[in-house]
Amino acid sequence: MNAAVRIFTTAPALRFRDLAGLAKPRPITDDSALARPWTAIGDTPLWFSRAAWGLGAIAAAHADGNAAPSLWLPDFFCNQSTWAARRAGAAITFYPVQENLSPDWPACDALAEAAAPALFLQVHYFGAPADLRPARAFCDVHGALLIEDAAHALGPSAGIGAAGDYVMWSPYKHLPVPDGGLLDVRPSAAA
Repeated sequence: MNAAVRIFTTAPALRFRDLAGLAKPRPITDDSALARPWTAIGDTPLWFSRAAWGLGAIAAAHADGNAAPSLWLPDFFCNQSTWAARRAGAAITFYPVQENLSPDWPACDALAEAAAPALFLQVHYFGAPADLRPARAFCDVHGALLIEDAAHALGPSAGIGAAGDYVMWSPYKHLPVPDGGLLDVRPSAAA
């Protein structure tokens, strides 16, 4: 195998008991039961058809009267995914990213001097864990909430899904289902 080729797999290996459990389907009466693989104790799961609608819900929840929440997104981000947030009135700022897709922190600090974000979104591109320590520190300094976009990861793993005040998941991108976006609201964001 070429040393320059890196393969990222975030899908967990199936266990025999998982397969055996499919033989006896049980009706699910609680939506939060569906979200257990992605949430921690105390989290509030909210299901949407797409995670982008969850981003719109975050923007709507943080609208302060007539003031639009300041939402910072990486400049390498799908514009279609911003539609719901724009409709909710978010004032979107695209922050620059480096070649490795990590935020350009000096440029972000300069942008924050003019107007700090209320919401800062960091993406785990292609299922690879992003280093969220600088993002967490940036958000703590500027009083912003951190949104972790884990749409390209099937589920939580080392470095994915643990640091954000919100975590957005897109199981439909990995599973044979027509839709399904999950917004994991952490207690720090719910307040």
